[in-house]
Amino acid sequence: MRKVYYGLVAGLLAAWFNLAPAAESGHQVVKRTVDNALAQLAKRQTEIAADPGLLYPLIQHTVVPAFDFERITRSAMGPFWRQATQPQRDQLVQAFQTLLVRSYAQTLLLYPDPNIAYLPVRFSKDQQKMLAPTQVIDLQGQAIPVNYRLHRHAERGWLIYDVVVEGVSLITNYRSTFKSLIRQGAGKSRDRSTRIAHGIDHLIQSLQAKNQAAS
Repeated sequence: MRKVYYGLVAGLLAAWFNLAPAAESGHQVVKRTVDNALAQLAKRQTEIAADPGLLYPLIQHTVVPAFDFERITRSAMGPFWRQATQPQRDQLVQAFQTLLVRSYAQTLLLYPDPNIAYLPVRFSKDQQKMLAPTQVIDLQGQAIPVNYRLHRHAERGWLIYDVVVEGVSLITNYRSTFKSLIRQGAGKSRDRSTRIAHGIDHLIQSLQAKNQAAS
């Protein structure tokens, strides 16, 4: 539960990333945007406490611009992504996005005041990817590493495409879950493409059911 909490809360805060001026360092971008996020959430704390439903639209508004949900979904699907139709892909991205955003919102209600330490960012050789390390400090003073992987999008700037909590990748974690659900719904058709299509539909339905239950 602790890993889930830190991953979700830190992921939520990372969603406040914005494309910063060129002269501003990655460390400054992270600290500035997260501090602004905490300040805004603190201002609405009373409202949200009275009506927790207000939190989801707030998170929805801030998370979506900062994450590359299509890339996250594609990576979590692995080789099954190539075999999904475009309508299936669209439904997968939307359902997975909703699931992650709702998880962030629900977790933040339980832990509204995380203490985060920001570490220097590291760029890839071609400057197209960036690792933004942070540490979430728990009540006992233990530092939990939460690292963000970002890539430079041609039109949208820096976008988060993975979150790694204590060495566990968000994408890797969901990839095994997705694979299991696809196999579960594949059926017994002799035609492999038909089995995979059924499996992907089953995955979509499973994600949508989780979202419906959470709502």
